[in-house]
Amino acid sequence: MRNLGTFHALYSLPLRPSACIALPLNRWIDLPVFLLANVAIDIEPLLVMTLNLSYPLHGYAHTLLGATLIGLGWGGIAYAFEDRSRTS
Repeated sequence: MRNLGTFHALYSLPLRPSACIALPLNRWIDLPVFLLANVAIDIEPLLVMTLNLSYPLHGYAHTLLGATLIGLGWGGIAYAFEDRSRTS
């Protein structure tokens, strides 16, 4: 159980600076989409570690362009689902 606490503490470190930017902008940023985009970006290093790939741990998803595309993708998905839930 101690390892899970260590994982949680290490995982929350990269989220803190971005949360400091996102929380004041909460009128324009949907917090659940923002959090899911952060998790989606961290799937890349998880796959590199678990599959023992010869690929950089923080590759394309951790670049400004990659993270922006992932965030826009999640935003588009959330917008489509929000649109459908309001019309139903």
